[in-house]
Amino acid sequence: MKKISAIILIVLMVLVMALLSTILVVGLTNKAWLADHFIFNAKKIELYNEDHNVLPISIETDSYDVIFKYHDSDKINVEINGNEEDIVDVYEKDDTLYVEVKNKKKFNIVLFSLVSNKITIRVPKNYELPIDATIRSGDFKFNDANKSKLNVKATTGDIYVHDAYDSILVSTTGDITVSDTLSNGTAFCTTGDIKVNTVINSMKIRTTTGDVSIKDVAINSDSSINCTTGDIKINRTNDVYIEGNATTGDVKINGSNRHSDTALTIKTTTGDIKVN
Repeated sequence: MKKISAIILIVLMVLVMALLSTILVVGLTNKAWLADHFIFNAKKIELYNEDHNVLPISIETDSYDVIFKYHDSDKINVEINGNEEDIVDVYEKDDTLYVEVKNKKKFNIVLFSLVSNKITIRVPKNYELPIDATIRSGDFKFNDANKSKLNVKATTGDIYVHDAYDSILVSTTGDITVSDTLSNGTAFCTTGDIKVNTVINSMKIRTTTGDVSIKDVAINSDSSINCTTGDIKINRTNDVYIEGNATTGDVKINGSNRHSDTALTIKTTTGDIKVN
């Protein structure tokens, strides 16, 4: 798996170098086009900082990290720091708080800037309402214990949450990490690894190119893990039937109960499976 990841990294680096070379050549011959499409050394400023009523939250952004935190307030606070040219729209409608941030530039490639764009949302400590987030380029983080129903889709970026209850986590290019509990959850990666500390009730996990690592599994409903290219490792499971299949790779499963009413199906096309 490490060899495959190294090859993918090299290919991506070559593509990036080719893109940057093209930008440089075009930019030298047409500076107006370069200024209109790209952001150089963009200054990060506070674009928005206001409180809102406690409502379900819907977020859509082009290239901002989304960070959730708890605070000692009965309101939701939305703070946005980014490029002064970006378009910010935060409003309440149909019992939902919408946070939308768009890039004015056609291609949001920030050169020579070490500061990321951020949407920081602070919610009351007892907040348990649904959170939807669509992020084209950026990470999603909710490091605190939470019971909100999450529906997070990141095109390019990592998803890191403490808990995911009845949630859907999807990343096209990036890792998904659940540092504590995934319950009745779905996690999909096209290119990226999925790491979960504990799974309860049920799960549906899939990667195209990436490994799956789970510390503890305690399910009571049929569940599945599928990889096209990647290893699958589970440290401990409860007393369930485990069916493993690897087209190219080793399968080592201990502690499977064929008489259990609950089944965990594990499949990988190219990779190893190790359970218990």
